[in-house]
Amino acid sequence: MKIKLNLPALTVFFLSLFMSSISCSDSKTPSPNPNPNMEIEGQNSPYISLDSSQLNTQEFQLAPITIQNINSYVHAVGTLAVPPENQEEVSVFFEGNLSEIYLLPGTQVNKGDVLFWVKGPAYIEIQEAFLESKESLEVAKKEFERIQTLYTEKLLSEKEFTAQRAAYKIENTRFKGLQKNLSLLNINTAELTAETIKSEVPIRAPQSGYVTSITKTKGAFLRPSDVVLTLTNTAELHLEIKIFEEDYAKVALNQNILFWLQSNAEEKHLGKVHLINKRLEEEDRTIEIHGDIEDKNIREKLAPGMYIECDIITETLAAPALPTEAIVTIDTKHYVLQKIAENQFKKTEVALGKRTSTYVEILNADEFEKNTQFITKGGFLLLAE
Repeated sequence: MKIKLNLPALTVFFLSLFMSSISCSDSKTPSPNPNPNMEIEGQNSPYISLDSSQLNTQEFQLAPITIQNINSYVHAVGTLAVPPENQEEVSVFFEGNLSEIYLLPGTQVNKGDVLFWVKGPAYIEIQEAFLESKESLEVAKKEFERIQTLYTEKLLSEKEFTAQRAAYKIENTRFKGLQKNLSLLNINTAELTAETIKSEVPIRAPQSGYVTSITKTKGAFLRPSDVVLTLTNTAELHLEIKIFEEDYAKVALNQNILFWLQSNAEEKHLGKVHLINKRLEEEDRTIEIHGDIEDKNIREKLAPGMYIECDIITETLAAPALPTEAIVTIDTKHYVLQKIAENQFKKTEVALGKRTSTYVEILNADEFEKNTQFITKGGFLLLAE
């Protein structure tokens, strides 16, 4: 008996068997899951499931929408400065030489402290002139008293009396002027005699503050127009801010200012609008604002001339808000992960309003039920996968 093999049929049979075995093998191989604790309902599904163990870690935090104070503000830049009366250039009264100076920039001094010493012929001459005037005044006074007695007894004409009175007044005026000049030099005229004339006089601090610059050295010849050093009193350190003209109507006196150094944006300080200039700078179309620093204790960390940035708070609004970390922006749209059931979350679009450094206003907050929970930390990790 002959068996006839149908080769084409057998070929089809064995090929089918081979493909079937491959299919079974593939179906037994599990697909990789990048996050075994998270289940995404579908490729484009807005729903996400998390298990309890993951939710209990520090990677994720939940919170509802809360009412926060959201500020409207004008952002500006400026510098730290002191009023003109708190910065003083120290010079000399008469020509002379700088004989002694021991200060360095940054030295703190009190009003009346000796800043430097100066000497020269002019300082000796004014003391001599004072002593001469003092003697002349005593003589003029006695003579005037004698003439006044004679005039009272009608033994002297009015013309002679008037002339002597004028001479006395002139000498008295000269004496008083020299006395004032010496007091500016801190020379005690009550103790000044021919034996105590000083060849060298101290120049004292006219106010308390810090030495911010020194322009002369020991031995330098000084004229009254020469500035030896500059004193700066930082007790009235304030903000000098420039705003653009379009923001002028928004700014008002006593508004709060949140400011920070450009070199340290993390540390914020509080100020208040004190003055608003009425002059527009034509070149850059800005207006100058002066602000007070509320925390007096931080002045030791600040110096005139430092650059600052600030937000002038023009309006404060209580609004529903979420932490900024709860918002995930994809392209131009903003999303949050809203809890809809136990361990179940939904990717939901939200409309954003004003911001603070930590919160953002949710304009469509009324679309959510009260106390609805949102992922406020870790949401970016989920939506980014």
